[in-house]
Amino acid sequence: MTFRNAEESHAHSLETLNMFQEYDDYMESISTVLDLGCGTGADLIWWATRTTRDERQTPLNIKCVGVDLNKQFDKKITNVIFQDQDFETPITKIYTKPYDFLWCHDAFQYVVDPLTTLASWKSIASKNAALCIVVKQTTNFEQKRQ
Repeated sequence: MTFRNAEESHAHSLETLNMFQEYDDYMESISTVLDLGCGTGADLIWWATRTTRDERQTPLNIKCVGVDLNKQFDKKITNVIFQDQDFETPITKIYTKPYDFLWCHDAFQYVVDPLTTLASWKSIASKNAALCIVVKQTTNFEQKRQ
């Protein structure tokens, strides 16, 4: 699967993100999110704008940090910070508290040294942090056989 543009990629990520929204207690427990390879920031905006699902919705005020080399993120949202850096290098911590949720959609497949990168991410994650990596599925055909 190849995404033709950022909107297609975000539509795909919403399939996973919207599942998290179904777990109220879990969503309310998340205070910081790190989006690794955030691109245009559409997923960051999703995290930053989450509310409770109560009759009277309350913003969850999740502090969000997006990391990407290709600065495509130009939105001004109070609880979103963009870091212009390679997510394979040690991430500069913005908040004193470690990250509760690390999100990497359609980017991890480009990592040169996956084990070192994951170790670096672990160093900035909270004790019970979640890591969600979504990568494209690739089907290779050789001589008309799969």
